[in-house]
Amino acid sequence: MTSIINELAIGTLIAAFGIHGPIKDPTNASSLTAPPAVRFASVQVEPPPDAANIQKAMSSSVMVMTGNGGTGSGTVIAHGEDGRTIFILTNHHVVEGVSRFRIRLLDRREFDAKLVGTDPLSEVAVLSASISEGPTPPPIEVRDSDTLEIGEHVYVIGSPLKLPFSLSSGIVSAKYRRPAIHTLFEEYVQVDAAVNPGNSGGTGVDRSGRLVFVPTAIYGSSFSNGIAFGISSQVAVAVANELIATGEARHGTLGIQLDDRDEDSAIHIIGVLPFPGQAFCVGDSVIALDGVPAPSRRAFVRNVRARDPGTNVVVRVRRQLRELDLQMTVADLAKASDR
Repeated sequence: MTSIINELAIGTLIAAFGIHGPIKDPTNASSLTAPPAVRFASVQVEPPPDAANIQKAMSSSVMVMTGNGGTGSGTVIAHGEDGRTIFILTNHHVVEGVSRFRIRLLDRREFDAKLVGTDPLSEVAVLSASISEGPTPPPIEVRDSDTLEIGEHVYVIGSPLKLPFSLSSGIVSAKYRRPAIHTLFEEYVQVDAAVNPGNSGGTGVDRSGRLVFVPTAIYGSSFSNGIAFGISSQVAVAVANELIATGEARHGTLGIQLDDRDEDSAIHIIGVLPFPGQAFCVGDSVIALDGVPAPSRRAFVRNVRARDPGTNVVVRVRRQLRELDLQMTVADLAKASDR
């Protein structure tokens, strides 16, 4: 048995190291020729081109700790006039029902924070904090999320499961999604990067470290499953700027439901709310808003939502074989959604 074991062992050495020539005594390991020393080539290891950009973006990321023991994530998007106040973009559901907040920066410094404003409809909220000592974290650079390409590489920075400043990566799976959460917006970016509880309100960036979405929801599970949704930077930053300026966000509506199968073609009205002075009819097709052609359903909806409630507008529609100019007053989306 010993001889067989030795022969098997020697045979393994031959196969592994390519030793050739006769073996005089298979039971005497000292008679084997020693294999040549393995040498590793000297390789200059360089970080991937994304690394410096992502590290810079991480310096704009914060961990949000709430008074009820919860955690979330956020991103510095602006400084106050004093240069020491930072404004932090996060999710509405991170701050909902909470009155006390504290943030942690990448360098482990912690500061108290306060709520500037929150908008349940868009799922956007803003906190502020005064950086009383040390350097002030920089505002993140923002990219228009409309320019994202399907398959483009993206990163998620946040504090999932109370693990601060964790990084995951993936690709853009789809754009203009409306996930099954309480939102009237369909401006969500779908990604396959790992997103878990605690990532909410965090930093979704491209390879240049520019903000392109805010991680918000996971599809059908409490933990990452490769289908996650983030509010597009196009919506998130616009709402955040309004919250910083006024403390609230208001969205306009004309009380109509559009066929969501229409993208770049005709804009068809398939539902009408009974607003005072409602002039639309089911079956109308939208042509223009205030004399400006409506190129797509999405562009028209964005234009209306950007109008202040109470604003008067003129909408040109095609009704059967006629074109009509309808005088309408923009309503408040928050109030309309409660109907």
